[in-house]
Amino acid sequence: MRKNINTLKFIILHNLLKKKDVTLYYELLRNSDKSLEELQQEQDLRLKKVVAFAYENVTFYKTHFKNQGLIPSDIKSTKDLQYLPVINKSIIKNNPEDFIAKKAEGNFSWNSTGGSTGEPLKYLISISDQALGTALVYRGWNYGGYELGDPLLMLGGGSIVSTNITVRKKLYHKMKNHFIASSYGMNNDYLRSLLNIIHKKKIKFIRGYASSIFLLAEFINNNNIPVDQLESVKSLFTTAEMLYPQQRKIIEKTFSAKVYDGYGLNDGGISAFENGKQDGFLIDTERSVMESVDENGKAVYGQPGRIIATSLHNFHMPFLRYDTGDLGIISDEHIKNGGNRYLLKGLLGRATDYLELNSKKIGSPVLTVLMGKINAKQYQFIQKNKNTLEIRIDKEKSYSLKDEKFIRESLEGHVGKCEIKFIYGNKFIESENKHKFIIRDF
Repeated sequence: MRKNINTLKFIILHNLLKKKDVTLYYELLRNSDKSLEELQQEQDLRLKKVVAFAYENVTFYKTHFKNQGLIPSDIKSTKDLQYLPVINKSIIKNNPEDFIAKKAEGNFSWNSTGGSTGEPLKYLISISDQALGTALVYRGWNYGGYELGDPLLMLGGGSIVSTNITVRKKLYHKMKNHFIASSYGMNNDYLRSLLNIIHKKKIKFIRGYASSIFLLAEFINNNNIPVDQLESVKSLFTTAEMLYPQQRKIIEKTFSAKVYDGYGLNDGGISAFENGKQDGFLIDTERSVMESVDENGKAVYGQPGRIIATSLHNFHMPFLRYDTGDLGIISDEHIKNGGNRYLLKGLLGRATDYLELNSKKIGSPVLTVLMGKINAKQYQFIQKNKNTLEIRIDKEKSYSLKDEKFIRESLEGHVGKCEIKFIYGNKFIESENKHKFIIRDF
């Protein structure tokens, strides 16, 4: 593990500010050598601790345990989570006080979700839990070669870049060697200024929304930007929204660098990152428990399910079996091959992402598979009414009317005849400045 002057400055800064991120990061790196059994034992110990705490301090869980005739010692491992109810944002927002712990040690802050599925959820989160989340992000970047203090460009909206950057925060980021840029209002002049930062600051790593990094790559390609302006970039980290295969292909070709996608939710504490070796995201075990469940709340593997999160460290407002609203596939193939963690094999979008035409629903997994066969850089489905669909497509050069015919026939094969309008170009409707590929606009 290399340590240079920038790494040392990074460590000294965090020590002076009494932040735990760095210490936790190096502890997490050592976990890579632990066995599956060791990681599961540690996870089960944390689970038992948070369940016992929730029973004593959180009204919702106290009531549920009593109604079901359960006691905390009934939950001995992650396999026993099936005895707990699956909760969602609506349940929490309707009964917020029932989820706030009566007694919890340490500092906390208020936070909120991005609100891409409606009204944002406000929740309490322990400062120590946030520090662990940050450390896990650093470890995720480390899969792509990042070391603390390396020059990194952060490109995104509110979920990864604060909308309120004070002078103190700017100084903090500068000392970390992180350069913060918003993805709002990305016109040509702004994109050119980002390239100047990459070149002058010799940026090694770029992190941001997939759509934002893709837009930067498109600008580079369309304006014949000299390769020497990009040669410092070693890896790119995408997050916060779906990364489509064609986007990955174009970004990697443009920067001559590998893309490492990541997935995470602060409210549920779950995270998973690509490491460039396995086909999928390595699921982190230290901060939370990630499940994929069927309609009955039973854990499933190798098939699509709802992603459920159980936070292990947020004692101020612990969420146990929290429905993230995402769909995904958890696989044990890495474990079968001697690995120590499960894989998030496929991220399929939001559970609320679906079309309903002629009273028939088409979910995001079906549409993702369908569009994976099409020569498109990016796409978006916009349902205008019960029988009208607008499909916006940013075409690849090899796209043809055969692709359009295939899409139309595939959709009508599911739902019957409907009005489908194709719009070509790179103009999409954004939500929370993120790209949503399904919008129901009626």
